[in-house]
Amino acid sequence: MQWADCFKSKGEEKEKKKTKMLTVSQLLQARPDYFENHEKIKNGKLVKSVGTASMYKQLRNSLANFVQTKFRKELSRYYFTDITQTCLLEYVVFLEKRGIENGNKAGLRQLLRMFRALVNHAADELHMYGANPAIFESAAEKMARG
Repeated sequence: MQWADCFKSKGEEKEKKKTKMLTVSQLLQARPDYFENHEKIKNGKLVKSVGTASMYKQLRNSLANFVQTKFRKELSRYYFTDITQTCLLEYVVFLEKRGIENGNKAGLRQLLRMFRALVNHAADELHMYGANPAIFESAAEKMARG
């Protein structure tokens, strides 16, 4: 047990565990901003995570296109409770069809891995209601390297 935890008030603990309700779109707006300003040390140099921010923007565009096409709904009205295993598998099919049309893989592996990272962040860090990382087990083969 850390000493810092001993000095926290009960109000702070309740505030930390309070469930948040953000839309998928709201979180997808915040993540690129975080990574564009996030600095880390890599190979002895201070770098920003611009590539990760770019991937989150691609994910946002891809999901917005999917939600609009499939559900005739704006991404801004889409919550983590709406992301079910069925929905995820429909998103995989959507990406695969797009890849076939474009003669590529449509970034399937990268987009799914980024999507899983988003849901993990929502569940683990933000304690977001409805965020369920376990649904990605059904798409594990599609996310595997190889």
